[in-house]
Amino acid sequence: MTMNKNLVKTLALSAVTATLLSFSGCGEEDTSSGPSTGGGGTSLPSDSNTVLRGDITSDMTLTADKKYTLAGNKIKIKNGATLTIEAGTKIYGESQAYLIVTKGSKIMAEGTVASPIIFDSIASQNGDEAKAGQWGGVTVLGSAQVNEANLFYEVDEADADFAYGSTATTGNSENSGVLKYVNILNSGYAVATDKEVNGLSLCGIGSGTTVENINIVNSKDDGIEIWGGTVNLKDISIIGAEDDSFDIDNGYTGTVTNLYVEQTTPGAALVEMTNSGDASIVRTNVTINGFTLKASENQKKEGGLYFKDQDVTGTFTNGTVDMSKSVAADGALHNRKGVFTSPVFTGLTVTKSATVTVRATGGADDIGGAGVATLNTAFDADPSNSETTGLPAPTKAQTLQGDITADMTLTQDTIWTLAGNKVKVKNNAVLTIEAGTKIYGESQAYLIITKGSQIIANGTSQDPIVFNSVAAQNGDAPQAGQWGGVTVLGSAQVNEENLFYEVDEADADFAYGSTGTGGNTESSGSLKYVKIYNSGYAVAPDKEVNGLSLCGIGSGTTVENISIVNSKDDGVEIWGGTVNLKDISIIGAEDDSFDIDNGYTGTVTNLYVQQTTPGAALVEMTNSGDAAIVRTDVTINGFTLIASENQKKEGGLYFKDADVTGTFTNGTIDMTKSVAADGALHNRKGVYDSPVFTGLSITKSATVTDLSTGGADDIGGAGVTILDAAFAADVSNEVQ
Repeated sequence: MTMNKNLVKTLALSAVTATLLSFSGCGEEDTSSGPSTGGGGTSLPSDSNTVLRGDITSDMTLTADKKYTLAGNKIKIKNGATLTIEAGTKIYGESQAYLIVTKGSKIMAEGTVASPIIFDSIASQNGDEAKAGQWGGVTVLGSAQVNEANLFYEVDEADADFAYGSTATTGNSENSGVLKYVNILNSGYAVATDKEVNGLSLCGIGSGTTVENINIVNSKDDGIEIWGGTVNLKDISIIGAEDDSFDIDNGYTGTVTNLYVEQTTPGAALVEMTNSGDASIVRTNVTINGFTLKASENQKKEGGLYFKDQDVTGTFTNGTVDMSKSVAADGALHNRKGVFTSPVFTGLTVTKSATVTVRATGGADDIGGAGVATLNTAFDADPSNSETTGLPAPTKAQTLQGDITADMTLTQDTIWTLAGNKVKVKNNAVLTIEAGTKIYGESQAYLIITKGSQIIANGTSQDPIVFNSVAAQNGDAPQAGQWGGVTVLGSAQVNEENLFYEVDEADADFAYGSTGTGGNTESSGSLKYVKIYNSGYAVAPDKEVNGLSLCGIGSGTTVENISIVNSKDDGVEIWGGTVNLKDISIIGAEDDSFDIDNGYTGTVTNLYVQQTTPGAALVEMTNSGDAAIVRTDVTINGFTLIASENQKKEGGLYFKDADVTGTFTNGTIDMTKSVAADGALHNRKGVYDSPVFTGLSITKSATVTDLSTGGADDIGGAGVTILDAAFAADVSNEVQ
């Protein structure tokens, strides 16, 4: 698993607004239409729009072409039944509903990377803001070993169907089914105190069960909790759990390979480990190999790896625990009352917070600091372990408004707010932003670097520079359009005279570009490891602030490792210029994801685009001006473009006018989910010359079976002919 790529994809899921799917079973039936039963189990008619509630007592298959809803409270798979869920299926839960696969039954939920199985809330699916706690979650009960007799799933210990586990080892290789490429969104709620439904709960599950490529995004309680058993997990991502992110109890002895945890809200331990029962039966002793754990700036307690009682140990290899943002009192290695024997740490990197300058901490019951001593000794025993101190938490706040006319540095120790409307850096001033700095924009605010001025914003992979909204900072649900964005104006070549940034063409400071080539190597500064969240708004029709706007920017400017998440307009838009971009990720843009205009001739290396909401082109290319001055002719090398199921129009690579061409190498365009009428290669009114496609893999949608499509102005299909011929010209191109 490539963690960074999986993370990019996972972050996108938190913004999914999916097509309604609801489901039905052989429990209490919806009166509109019920399931039909035949052969060995239950099947759903193709026109069904029913509701599943109560018990499923015979085999059932949920297919990706049907609508599914979990209704009521507990939906139980029981009596040895098997629930099969096809790849690409979506299941939506009502506010108190959760799915539970009881002991002896199975779930066969095998998605794919292109067509994951998605569990989400009815509320989110109906257009409410996506957030934790909007439905229950998924629970699987098995017969593998635990360290207490007569255990019942804690949500309802009076329900006989909720029994799980055994103190014997006979069920340790048991198979409760398959969970692969499953995304669980906006889940988790407390039935009562200490009786919570988690995103995914695994209780006494045996090693014959497959649990791989699981994404949990937003859980009101734990992301994943495991009670005992021997099941192994692989490629797990948990983002936004509000209690423990990953929690194990009751003698769990499995292996977890590739675990990614990111805390985004107030939460507790990143990984919590408890023995709970009788260690002489079996002791909680987990192996976690390959992990990244990141605490949030508002973590409540319990640190990184939390050894909750003295009967817990484990082996932890090739991982990082990043506590740099946490202001909690507990460290990267934390225990409550001691640790059993010595855990093993190998290849572990710990980043400490400014609040806790020691790597290991202990609770009040860690008598004499014995647990801290055990953890420190284990860490020091292997020279491959290392520790660093993270950046301190900001201690000051300052507001930026109006014009910045002299050199200025935004320091990491201060929270900066962009207030009012346009915040302009002008008169050749240089704005420097330190790594790790956070800047929050008010609803109408945007930052603009005018022609002749510079921005030097060099974050790092560990400490990126983050632009976000004041609304999100204040606890509102993050969403596109909560503030403006970042705009840089330069002097490089464009193909029209007297261009002004479209948001306010009456502002003389908004001039950019030149029809000459004198500014083509100009430097407007550096943007490295910069994240721009929840941006973009329309000042007026066709006058929009994007996540990042680059206008007439020269090749001396550095733009690398940029992440745009949620933009109300384009993710990145470039008007002319020669600037090169590298390692760009755009997720959740609501117009074009990546848009170029006015004679842009630069190179883009490693572009990732994922559409998660209704949007337009994945990449839009327009010439706009006079091609005799300079023609839009982009090179994009290494790209992944993924259309959403609710894409509005304009397809994958969109050649918007007849004066556009380009070179596109080593990329994929995935139109699988799009229901728009436009294809992977789309033009409006023709294409200039022949673009070059090399190593291009295209997955078409069921809606558009043609490789290339054209608009009403593509007279005689000339543009389609050019695109098809260019694709066919290189044998390395393929259609999936």
